[in-house]
Amino acid sequence: MLMDIFANAGLDNSICEIAEIGNIIGENPSPGVIYSWSPANGLNATNIANPIATPRETTTYIVTVTNVASGCYDTDEVTVYVAPSPIVTFLAGSSIQGCPIGFNLADLSASIVPNGSNVTNGTWASFGTGNFYPNNIFSSALSYVPSANDLALGYSTIQLICDDPSNVCNSVIRTVVITWRQDISLSCRNKVNLSLGPDCTYSLHPWDVLTGLTSNTNPNLYTVSLTTMAGTPIPNVLNASHIGQMLVYMVRDNCNGNLCWGQILVEDKMPPVFVCQDYTVSCTDTHPASFYAPTVTDNCGSVLGLTYTEREVSSESCDGPYWRVIERVWTATDTYGSTGTCVQRIYYTRLTLGTIGWPQNYDGLKDRYPT
Repeated sequence: MLMDIFANAGLDNSICEIAEIGNIIGENPSPGVIYSWSPANGLNATNIANPIATPRETTTYIVTVTNVASGCYDTDEVTVYVAPSPIVTFLAGSSIQGCPIGFNLADLSASIVPNGSNVTNGTWASFGTGNFYPNNIFSSALSYVPSANDLALGYSTIQLICDDPSNVCNSVIRTVVITWRQDISLSCRNKVNLSLGPDCTYSLHPWDVLTGLTSNTNPNLYTVSLTTMAGTPIPNVLNASHIGQMLVYMVRDNCNGNLCWGQILVEDKMPPVFVCQDYTVSCTDTHPASFYAPTVTDNCGSVLGLTYTEREVSSESCDGPYWRVIERVWTATDTYGSTGTCVQRIYYTRLTLGTIGWPQNYDGLKDRYPT
């Protein structure tokens, strides 16, 4: 019934998908009426005249306004359109080391994803007094060269600002701090023993062979190269084909050209991996131990042998659910001599009267069998 009351949900409007503060919808409250909004998604309240709407996708809201005295009601709707915002990211994180002679912007792994906004470019800006080369346009800038003031400060703060999305969204800004690394001497670890991991491969990093570095170091500040002892270059990704070999590594400091080198022995020390399972079987089970053998795999080589020893944990006890329990210790060795074990238990259940096949009663008289 629509007689003495009129709903007003307000005008359709737009909001940016990353907005933290939404838009007010509805109207100023009137006395003697009840407001009810739906859906509730993105609203700060559903029972007031003018809620704040912050949806994450375009949403049409319906308001029902009811006169308390007469019971008359009216409805209206408003659509809040959600505008897409570009996505700006630095895969390298919010801080990184750089060479004093200049920072390669590619080290940031920066990207501008349109995300439906048609924005693909932007500009670089600095809080310091250095310069971007050859310009500060995202798509063509290659490096940032710090000024003397930047180097004296020890760091520079730069920003990537995407182009204006030309909608209700603002330009997205991402900030990174570049710490200017001071010239340092290189110290290689001489001989390094490297054990390959679960996938039997490893990419060699500067901090694996240089002292004083951590995994937070910008790896692009150094170049690591590998050769055989005979000087044949090989890739930096080590695998099973390199196990047992002594290789030569060389590290070059890309900031000043300094070099150091050493040797690296590639090994496989990971034991075979077991999938070991316990079993509960009937006391009449006659399967051999191999029937219940675990699954065994190895990261780099082959499993050369699978053996076991066993012991009886319990037997013929008058109480408990099991007639017998056997514990088997399985052992496997891989191609490179690493050994692994797992422990398995076999639980033999008891016989019950219900499982026995009894003969029929017989009284010795032909064709007479009692019921």
